[in-house]
This record gives sequence, structure tokens and C-alpha cells, in this order.
Amino acid sequence: MLAAFYNINRKITRDELESQCKQNKRQLHRSIWQNESFTCYMVLRNDQSTSMMINLAPQDTAGFSLSYLVAQPNLAGLGRGQTEGVIDSNIPKEIVYDYLKPQTSVIMEVDEIKLIACQVTHKKAVTEQATIPLVDDLKLQVTVQNKSINELTNDLFSLELWQYPHSVAQYYGIERADYFKYEHEMLVKQSLTAYQQAAGDVMIAGIVEEPWHHQTYADYPSLVKWFCQDDQFTFDFADFMTYLKWNLDIGIKGKIKVFSPLPWNNQIAYYNEKQELITEILEVGSTRWYRIWGSFVEALVDCIQRHEIEQEVYLAIDERELKDVLHVIALLEPFRPLLKLSAAIDVNMVGDERLDQIDDISISQSHSTNRSLVTAFIKERSAKGLTTTLYNCTGHFPSLFSRSWNAEGHYILWYFCSLGADGFLRWALDAWTERPLVDSSYWYWESGDCFLVYPHEGNPSASASVYPTFRWQVLNETIIAIKKYRYLLKNDPKKVEAITQFINQLELPLGQPNEYGAMEASDEAQLEELFEVTKRIHEVCKRVLN
Repeated sequence: MLAAFYNINRKITRDELESQCKQNKRQLHRSIWQNESFTCYMVLRNDQSTSMMINLAPQDTAGFSLSYLVAQPNLAGLGRGQTEGVIDSNIPKEIVYDYLKPQTSVIMEVDEIKLIACQVTHKKAVTEQATIPLVDDLKLQVTVQNKSINELTNDLFSLELWQYPHSVAQYYGIERADYFKYEHEMLVKQSLTAYQQAAGDVMIAGIVEEPWHHQTYADYPSLVKWFCQDDQFTFDFADFMTYLKWNLDIGIKGKIKVFSPLPWNNQIAYYNEKQELITEILEVGSTRWYRIWGSFVEALVDCIQRHEIEQEVYLAIDERELKDVLHVIALLEPFRPLLKLSAAIDVNMVGDERLDQIDDISISQSHSTNRSLVTAFIKERSAKGLTTTLYNCTGHFPSLFSRSWNAEGHYILWYFCSLGADGFLRWALDAWTERPLVDSSYWYWESGDCFLVYPHEGNPSASASVYPTFRWQVLNETIIAIKKYRYLLKNDPKKVEAITQFINQLELPLGQPNEYGAMEASDEAQLEELFEVTKRIHEVCKRVLN
């Protein structure tokens, strides 16, 4: 058998797997902090005349725990559809390696090539060096530094991913009557566990039916049920409180963001006296809008106080015009500071002082190209105690799509860090398509845009876990590196001066739509340049952080 360590930061193809296998890199060194987890990758090729079985059983060795995952192929569309909810059959698809499946063994046929991930977790609070033998006697050398990963707090760099508990239910065939019962809880907590382990700490809750106008394959019902009798509104927060408990059980104890007083089509839905679901479009800023949403906010405040909810609760808005946001600011004013305001902004308003009335802002990547302007804006907001993150979504390059090079994820996170952003936001953790393990394509979005983890195969099981994507692995790895950098920047800025100087030279590269409408690099040379830059970032981080 042929085996070598593998760098995942280019696009994973058969040719790339063969090329790196031939390079025959047999040793890898990683320097980590105490209790840190990381992943290394190996490419294997069966060059024998018969099939062979590779043992990938989990193991504990030299103070480390090891488990293995195997890269899996699925389909990804090359473009974006224009008909709502429809995957355009005219858009071609290609096979990609997007996700990893836990396995304890794998059979390799003659001349078959496989990409294996080894997840390594350090389990002792000591400084040490170890050499760990892996598959085919590949040597992983690990140096553990005299610093603990537990010192890295989420205020150094936060992660916010929007969760889709109803998508989980729909994928596994849970009936609506069984939502928020045991099986649903077990499955949703698998997504939440992955999110929390990646340091995600923001709970997302829909408070109206389809706050994003059904932009995902699965339904997105409200976690708050609305009722109207004699034109008086009441609200049932039972599902909201259940979902909050699930988050707290997992350890997600940060902000709570509720979407949204400005749903994308300004539509609310409520049950009338006959238990019929009625939809109504409200004119933002109208007397009726203020009255109905005023009733909701009063009920939300009562829920917070009655249940003694300790987290900060934010009314949340996604990509709406400022003229509408200003009405929410006015609506919220009597309820501050108990309630706060969060908004994702996809208009070029960086520097607008009116944004100071929004406690938590996330700026679209497409409006972050002016380094000096964005950096100054974030710094000014920070001095006022306001939070500013940046977000990445459809139509952006570099990005985190199924067809993206993994170097893109590294690059964009370090670029956001260099601007001084408080963290990173992405719109979907687990808004799965109909058959994600087969095809990650859906409607208007670049393939994979709707989720960063995959559902597991087989029957629901408490011992199962979601399948990570390579994009997810990159996200985790880079955020840990950024937190290390910022921890040292706060405590020993001279030590990380080389990183600071390097990342402060980063610029946001611009892609272009391909012939099918998907945003990607303008050419292969642009991707190779990104790869080389992220390689240099990794080298300076290896030298400085560890």
C-alpha cells in the first residue's frame, strides 16, 4: 500500500490525491496546546494485486485519543437556479469530496485511492512530545506546549451559525405531532453538539412562520405560536422554551437571537378562533404593525422575566433596508436594556452613525473590501461597547461552498480577523437538502451553501453524530488559530507581530459568476495564489503560535 500525509487546501480530486500520494510525505509534525483537538489527513492507495482491509478502530495512545473518518463523494451543482425551490436540471453537476464519515475499517479494492482523516485529541494537562504511529506506519509527531486550549474564550473570536431544528425533523421523517419530543431532541442535539464543540454560542429562534420566506428545502415553522381572537394577540412560547433548554443542555449559553420583526415578506401567521392558520402582510411602520409587534415584544419580555432567562435576547433582522430597521429601533426603545437589537447588513452603510443604535451588527463580506474604512468602523463600535462581526453567504468569493477550495475558508476568516471583527457569522448549520448525502445542490444557492455538517446515515441513534465537511474542519481549525493569535496579541503583542504584519496586508479578492451563475474564482491562478497565501499564514502561525 502507498500512504502519505495530505494537504486538503486545494480542491480534492483524483488527480490531486494521486499527486500528493506520490510525494510520499511520511512524517508530519504538529505543535498544539494542552487539551487541543486537531485533524490530520492521509491519502492511501492500494497498489497490491488484491483487495485489503484497513483497520481504523478508535484508539488511545500516548495521552491522545484517535478516531478516523473517510472522505465521501457526492454531487454538487455548478450553478444557481432561478426558479424558486427548483433545482435547475440544465445546470451540470460534478462529483466532489465534501464530507467525512466515521468508520472503524475500510476495504480498499485494487488501485483504489482513499482520503482518511484522523481526529486527534490531547487528553492530559502536561507539556510533552509524542510520536504516534498511524496507518501504514505514517509518523505523526506532536509537541504539546505549556498553554491550555481552555484559555481561549469566545470573546476572542465568536462563531454564529443559524440552526434549523425543523430541517433535522423533516430529514429524518419525524411527524409534526412529534416535534420537540424525545427523538427530535436526540437528533437536533447532534447538530448542536457539533456547533458547541466548534465554540458556537448563539441560539437562533424563528418567532414567525418562515422568517426567510421558505428559502430552504425544509419548512421553518415558528418556535412561537401566534393566536388572535377579537383582534387581540396572544403567544405560546412552549417550543421556544424547549429549544432553549436543548441549547443549554449542550452548553450553548450565549446570545439568543429571535427572527424576526422584519421577516423577508413582512408576513405573520396566526391561528384564529376556528384554529385556522391565517397569514397577513403587515406594512412596516404602520399603526397595526406597531400594535401587533408591540404585543409580541411585551409577551417576549414577560417570557424572559417569568422563566428568568439569563442570556442576552436580541430582536434579529436579516438584510433589510435601514428605513425599516429604524422602526424596529423605535419599537424596541421602551424595552431596553432587557432586549437588544441584532442585524445582518447587506448594504454599504459602513460608517453610518445610525448603526450605533444596533447593538450587534454583521457586515456582508461584499461590503468589506475597503480595509481602512471597515477597520475604523469596527474599532469605533468596539469603543462604544458594540459588537461587529462579518458574514459570508451565497454570491461570495472566497467562500465555503461544496466546490470551494478549502484554502478559501482559511483566507476569509483570517481576512475578517485582520479587520478586527469580533467574529464570524454564517447563515446555515444544517438546512439540509432533500438528499444531501447524494447531492448538496438546492435552488438559488451555490451547492453546500445551506449547511456545514451532514446528517448521519441509518436509523436515528443517540450514539450517532453529524458528519463534518472539510469546510467545517477548516472553520474549526482556523478559528482556533485566530483565538490563539488574539490571546497572545492581548497578552504578548510582540510575540505575534509577524502574524499581525502579514494579515494586515491581506486584501479581499473578487471572484466572478461562472456561466451558470455561481460565484467562484476568476481563474485557477487566483486560487493558487490563495493557496500560497494561506500556506504562508500557516507557516508563520506554526512558528509563532506554537
